[in-house]
Amino acid sequence: MGQTMKMSDQGFAELAGHEAIVTSRYKDSVGVWTIGVGHTAAAGPPDPSKPCDRMDVYQALLLFRHDLARYEAEVNAAVKVLLTQPQFDALVSFHYNTGAIRRASLTKALNAGDYAEAGRLFMNWTKPAAVKARRQKEQKLFREGVYSNGGRATVYPASDAGAVQWSKGVQIDVLRSLRMIPESGPGLPAPAAIAAPPAVALPAAPTELTRKVQQLLRDRGYPEVGNVDGKMGARTRNAILAFQADNALELTGAISDGLLADLVKAPQRPVSEERATATAKDLKDAPAVKAGDTLGKLGGAIIAVSGVGGLLDGSGDIGDVIAGVGKIRALWETLAALSPWLLTAAGGVAAIVIARHVIADQVAKYRAGNHV
Repeated sequence: MGQTMKMSDQGFAELAGHEAIVTSRYKDSVGVWTIGVGHTAAAGPPDPSKPCDRMDVYQALLLFRHDLARYEAEVNAAVKVLLTQPQFDALVSFHYNTGAIRRASLTKALNAGDYAEAGRLFMNWTKPAAVKARRQKEQKLFREGVYSNGGRATVYPASDAGAVQWSKGVQIDVLRSLRMIPESGPGLPAPAAIAAPPAVALPAAPTELTRKVQQLLRDRGYPEVGNVDGKMGARTRNAILAFQADNALELTGAISDGLLADLVKAPQRPVSEERATATAKDLKDAPAVKAGDTLGKLGGAIIAVSGVGGLLDGSGDIGDVIAGVGKIRALWETLAALSPWLLTAAGGVAAIVIARHVIADQVAKYRAGNHV
């Protein structure tokens, strides 16, 4: 006695939060080309193993909705007992990650009516270790009906080489975005259409209006907009979409006087706990942090070299001076011999101080939501 169920909006957002949203094609942990919310060629078009356009958040979520239908159907087919909505959502999330709903021991336990054992067996699937926290959240959702991600997910860009730029993640409210995403069914566009660029280009906004919008986006906590240069590019469009999603506005990605008015009256974007507690280690891939780290290491090397050099240059003089004219002259000549090295060491210390300041400034800006 099974039932036909669909993932709830909360479940959809929870799963997007587990997977993350990547707007450019990238290589996953095992080297498979992926885009959006875990979409690969195995799920059908578009094929991210081939060069393709970047997606905006709307396109990524629309494609995710399309991909999800298959996993919902497979969970419905595999499970023969009645489920609550949170239980179904947890199983779809598990299956989306593992593809194992048919063979998993938790499904066998569930179909035997042992819900407690099924919940326990979620933790049989914790390899690689990086998925353990996710599996714990799925288990909690199955057992207690608790959605852990708050309806939010993180959006990341990726480099042309397919590396996700983890330090540039920004959070969006997926639950708010969902009101713009069609439900599964006849009204859902085909995947190829989802990935295609718009048939009609939006008219270009005046440069000054674009600048005002870009500046307000930065002021409201959307640093992913990039430079305030009056140019409408992919970064500005994605920042607009994130703002519109966060404020339950129509997802247009376009600049207009109406958007400007919405930005003027909009509240400051809340900073996620993950972002607010970020450390320099979390931002190690950020260019400024990399530069600061390199400068700090250079400063340390300079101090080390100056110390060795100073001892070597001074050692011979010390013996001669002490033997000839006493302690005062020895001290003077030693300092004179060491002074170039002392100056060099001071330069090394200054480099370390500057490096630490640069890194601390970048971390502070990131934590405040003012920096990508």
